[in-house]
Amino acid sequence: MVSIDLTYKVWWWPWERRLRGWAPTQWREMSERQYMAVVRAWLGEMDADTYHAEMFGLPRRLMKQLDSWQTYMLDRQLAWLAAPNSEVSRFFISKVEGLVAPPDALGGMTLQQYMMVDTMCMRHGDTVTEDNPTGDIGRLCKMVGSLYLKPGEGYFPDGEMKVADIEENTKLLLQRADRALLVGIWLNWKMLQNWVARAYPLLFETEEKEERQEKSHTRKLNMWLDTFDAFVGDDVAHLDSYRKMSCTDAFRLMNKRIKEARTQAVRKRHGKN
Repeated sequence: MVSIDLTYKVWWWPWERRLRGWAPTQWREMSERQYMAVVRAWLGEMDADTYHAEMFGLPRRLMKQLDSWQTYMLDRQLAWLAAPNSEVSRFFISKVEGLVAPPDALGGMTLQQYMMVDTMCMRHGDTVTEDNPTGDIGRLCKMVGSLYLKPGEGYFPDGEMKVADIEENTKLLLQRADRALLVGIWLNWKMLQNWVARAYPLLFETEEKEERQEKSHTRKLNMWLDTFDAFVGDDVAHLDSYRKMSCTDAFRLMNKRIKEARTQAVRKRHGKN
């Protein structure tokens, strides 16, 4: 965090007054309120004075009194937001319409849920265009409804836990949810994907290469089916166990297998030489 000191005067007080605000210097320092200020500003739903007030924790009435140089200096403190491939390991938005976000670092998220959410994200991404940068709202709700679940719901119910009703969640979000919150969750998921790709580079390396070679924005929707089949291999008897596995544990194993396979391939080539 970086401190912002604001000095100002009021007509009824002879001396200068001072206020101190705080601004994040990286995504992980950001509160939900600050994150949503970024999202709403991107959507054009928030003016500059309100944006600065939210980001720095200072009164909006004082933001309106700043000159262009002071405003420029404030913006400089937030220039890092424009950096590409931003990554975080947590969800900024804890709840939306009673649906709850997964724990930090995707804790407790099964491989099945990750594959489902990522597939829904890809399908929504196919509707994103320059004229419609937030994509189809129905597909966006489907993606969020598969990610955020009701308390006591899960993809694999156990005991008193109920199976997640994604269709009902989607309908609820479509009828009532703040669109800015949905967009914020979508952008947050993209940053989480960057974090996962950095943590398990070999697993997601092939996907990135394929995306760069694509001429259209359409992504390979059956990618996770192919990946899952390769992960399970001939061990179909434990299919459900793989689906229920923690997604980060599964990624670690997949990444390890790819590394071992490449090492063996290199040894074979050297042996032939």
